[in-house]
Amino acid sequence: KHVRVENVLMASDGNASSTHHHVPARIYTPKALVSTDVPLPVLVFYHGGGWVIGNRNTVNGFLSWISHWSKCVVVSVEYRLAPENPFPAAVEDALNSFQWVAK
Repeated sequence: KHVRVENVLMASDGNASSTHHHVPARIYTPKALVSTDVPLPVLVFYHGGGWVIGNRNTVNGFLSWISHWSKCVVVSVEYRLAPENPFPAAVEDALNSFQWVAK
């Protein structure tokens, strides 16, 4: 493998329309740049599926490739899916995860 893969839990903000929970994510970092002080761009990735199907495992190979060849850190977010988690749960997870990465 040419990338380091790390699974993390991002804390949500527990806003009024959702309970406090952790959003799972997978972070891909090019191995050649892991131990350097080179600042890397970050891509926050939300898998397709219309907020209903899919998960971070369905795009694992693709995101490893993107991270390696673009020399970019990729954060793949496992947002809550409908119908088990009705709107706006997935959107809140997307926003919270983006804010977590930005910090």
